[in-house]
Amino acid sequence: MANDSIPAYSMNAELNLSLLYGIYDEMIIYIEDKKGVSIYESILDKLEIENIRVFPTEGKLRLINLFKEFKKDISAFENPCLFIADKDFEGFVETTMINDDNFLYLERYSIENYLVCERAGALFINGRLQKGKLECLKTLSFPTWLNNFDKDFEKLLYLFVTIQKLKIPVKNTKYKLRRFIDEETLKLDKTKLLSYFQEVYKIYKESVSTFSGQSLKSIYRETKIQVQTGYPEDRWVLIPGKQLFEAFYLHISSIVGQQPHYEDFINFVATNINTDQLFFIKERINFLRT
Repeated sequence: MANDSIPAYSMNAELNLSLLYGIYDEMIIYIEDKKGVSIYESILDKLEIENIRVFPTEGKLRLINLFKEFKKDISAFENPCLFIADKDFEGFVETTMINDDNFLYLERYSIENYLVCERAGALFINGRLQKGKLECLKTLSFPTWLNNFDKDFEKLLYLFVTIQKLKIPVKNTKYKLRRFIDEETLKLDKTKLLSYFQEVYKIYKESVSTFSGQSLKSIYRETKIQVQTGYPEDRWVLIPGKQLFEAFYLHISSIVGQQPHYEDFINFVATNINTDQLFFIKERINFLRT
């Protein structure tokens, strides 16, 4: 069940959507998150891509299973389908990634990472403060803010990857950012971080027999080197997107003096971002349509 009242589609039913919309020359794009439909639709519109239907599959595992079913009889589909997956920590936690024209990984942790955009932020601030775009760009101070948050989040990022590598049964990337920050300074709170590190270690020690003698500290150090080597700069592209976007939202809120409605803010940003870094999606769609 998708929730308590709405039944989930079977995989056959989900794939049949592409057959149905194929009649209308519409291509189906399958994504992971049911809350990402409007985001993708806004982005595809900005990329000037037409005749597209976006359908959420509720998670990466279901997306992958749906893709596998699709590949069993790809000739049955009149129009191509594209399956878009979040990058997550692929390459660090899971090393085997799908290499197929109909399957596309984002180049950042999730679609929300692309919403953290200087242009959209400045436009939103200007709409509230009416100080002019150039002045709002200065006030936003986006490169400095992003660089500082990137550095601030580093240790937590390495811990998240380590947790997932070792499959420690503790909540990590699903937390809201507020779990880790001081809501006055909007910086990561050292006391909260220490508390979380201790929680992770406690659960690790309680389950240590399942980890084949792997040291939490040694895996953390290995992860740190691995991430720094792969991403010597701009590690923010690996920060869980919803947490990164929440930081951006709070930063903007502190500038305009109030917190806008969260969903409205997401919609505003999605329709005003710079899509240069998302052109690879358009290229793949065009390729599949040729």
